[in-house]
Amino acid sequence: MTPNQIQKKLQKLQNKWQEQYPITLTRITLHRQGAKLILRGYVLTMGQYRTLEKIVSAFPKVENRVTVLARFGKNRTLSLRRSPSPVLDRPGGRLMSEALEEEGGVSLLWPRPVQSHYLVCLPDRTVGWMKAESLSFDSSPSFLPWEYPISGRVWGVSLDKMEEFFTTLETYLGTPYLLGGRTRKGLDCSALVQAVFRDVFGVMLPRNSREQRRLGIRVAFSSRRAADLVFGIGREKSYSHVGICLPGGEILHASLKKGK
Repeated sequence: MTPNQIQKKLQKLQNKWQEQYPITLTRITLHRQGAKLILRGYVLTMGQYRTLEKIVSAFPKVENRVTVLARFGKNRTLSLRRSPSPVLDRPGGRLMSEALEEEGGVSLLWPRPVQSHYLVCLPDRTVGWMKAESLSFDSSPSFLPWEYPISGRVWGVSLDKMEEFFTTLETYLGTPYLLGGRTRKGLDCSALVQAVFRDVFGVMLPRNSREQRRLGIRVAFSSRRAADLVFGIGREKSYSHVGICLPGGEILHASLKKGK
């Protein structure tokens, strides 16, 4: 594939991203440097970066030097006028998550509104759109030093913490299912996992199950232990569901079918 063909492929990808983020925040260009081709510029989210990596991996001579813009706390941080506040997949779109004041507000990624919505980054690095009326531009929240886990790491947890973990988990029994929700009024499977790990261990897991699956280490289902995460393949034929192993071998999860 020639550099022009690669550039056209990249442009097609950027046009697709532009549909979700109708502002020019993804700029990728290809430059020749000796025998190498250098990819420069920036993308908005880690998901975009991984998509780019898959394309680049097919071309050994292309070096990826693209950076990711969405880093919570790197930009202006805003408080919320109400918590929780809806986070949408696009201005006026569907609910994808909720912003919580107790997590430390949100980071503003773009200074101007689009259709009365601002593009923000949450502490869990979710990128989405929030109504202007949900944000307070007059105050900043307190910084909360969340721990962000990395792939391949396993925590050593005390027995007291494990007891607190399962006690906290039990308090969510009967919580209504809400796709995109993150509170006891309604949440989805990955939000349940995220909430318990945040409240007990001070660890900020990613918002969706696909990203959560990238962390920790893989073990066989037959070797599972209490507090391990179990991932399932959903209707999209990808790992889109997650649950938590209980001491008796059962799995607790937020279920769309059962509604809780």
